[in-house]
Amino acid sequence: MAKKKESLYVNQKVGRLLILEIFKKEPGISVQMTLCRCDCGKEVQVQATRLRTRNQRSCGCYFHKQIPNGLNTRAHS
Repeated sequence: MAKKKESLYVNQKVGRLLILEIFKKEPGISVQMTLCRCDCGKEVQVQATRLRTRNQRSCGCYFHKQIPNGLNTRAHS
């Protein structure tokens, strides 16, 4: 049995993102977009699917805070 698609609504919080606007899906465009504001204050457009599946929960600021300054994340040989 298929899972029911989770609804998104304006003023809903998904991780660090607050949904400000949900754009109507335009003909010829395969994804629905949302406008969100992150806790850091940055506004970003995010695919609605990425919010529903929790694949995106911030503008990217949280990821950058997790990496210590000057640390190269690639393996050294």
